[in-house]
Amino acid sequence: MDQGFKEVTIVGQNVNSYSYLAPTVQQQDVNNTVNDRRRRSEKDEYNSFSKWYAPGFTSVYRPNRQGKLGFAHLLDAVASVDPELRIRFTSPHPKDFTQDVLDVISTHNNICKQLHVPAQSGSTAMLTAMRRGHDRLAYDALITRIRATLPAGTALSTDMITGFCGETDEDHQGSVDLMKKVQYEQAFIFAYSDRERTHAARHLVDDVAREVKIQRLQELNEVYRKGRLEKYQQQIGKYHLVLVEGPAKLKKKELAKYSDGNSGHVVDNDNNHNKMMLTGRTDHFMRVIFDDVPIPQSLSSYYYYSYNNNNNNNSHSEEGMVTLKPGDYVAVKVEAATGGKLYARPMARTTMREFVTMYGSTLPLERE
Repeated sequence: MDQGFKEVTIVGQNVNSYSYLAPTVQQQDVNNTVNDRRRRSEKDEYNSFSKWYAPGFTSVYRPNRQGKLGFAHLLDAVASVDPELRIRFTSPHPKDFTQDVLDVISTHNNICKQLHVPAQSGSTAMLTAMRRGHDRLAYDALITRIRATLPAGTALSTDMITGFCGETDEDHQGSVDLMKKVQYEQAFIFAYSDRERTHAARHLVDDVAREVKIQRLQELNEVYRKGRLEKYQQQIGKYHLVLVEGPAKLKKKELAKYSDGNSGHVVDNDNNHNKMMLTGRTDHFMRVIFDDVPIPQSLSSYYYYSYNNNNNNNSHSEEGMVTLKPGDYVAVKVEAATGGKLYARPMARTTMREFVTMYGSTLPLERE
């Protein structure tokens, strides 16, 4: 924060598999722990998947986490540095979304409520062939736990593969079903192709015709885009906390075509169509476009001005107005949406603490 950073992303392959042996542990304790682990069988509680992984998930690797600090501890420590610092993380593995990790995410307002939960397939047969270590029921149960633990409006993203070795039409429909049920805000969907030195390339046969892979890819993408559009349109009328990134590529004159005819245009009828626009991201990583105009310096000022103006008191003074810069938080009200962007009216510069105090979370519902 002292260097001006407002957002930190914790990065790692299977980042939530993190475990760390604190240096305060004596080397003799480490040796004893390692020797003890070697003496125990795979069925012993020490190596139990259920002790370290999300319910219903296993792995081809045995967990070695006894006495170590896990990802929940790391996430809590980073989020505690400053309550105004946004925290994201990527790329996680579903098996490591344990309840303690979900609880930490729920506890801190500055940990973004946007989780990447790679599914790869909605078919148990394909998940088994991929050696994912879980079935469809375990994945569905994880999504249910996430929805139950985290605030309403938490965004989910995923990875999906079509045409994996041996995939049938029934397996593909399992993926379609999963995409429809979850309605991911973001999905990365690919047609399967051999990758050298992988289990599939060595032991399985790439037996799904390319044209079938492409057809299934298109179907999944269509379902995804439809669900994403619904998710974005559900944001119309809602207030969001946006971290300003800088100038937007779109000019104001380009926004009229995005109105759906029901929500109202973002474009004003003031003949000033070349006004610059700003862009930023919501808590759950949606792109937002909004005017670069002077606004009240806080939400409390915004509502004070609004109240007095509604009572015919011209208290709205330029003295209390500010212009936004990259790194500022701004409260916006969404007025239009496409399947990939939100178009909003900037209300006031704010802080995460003030926004949460005013609306209850970083993912608020409608408020008038």
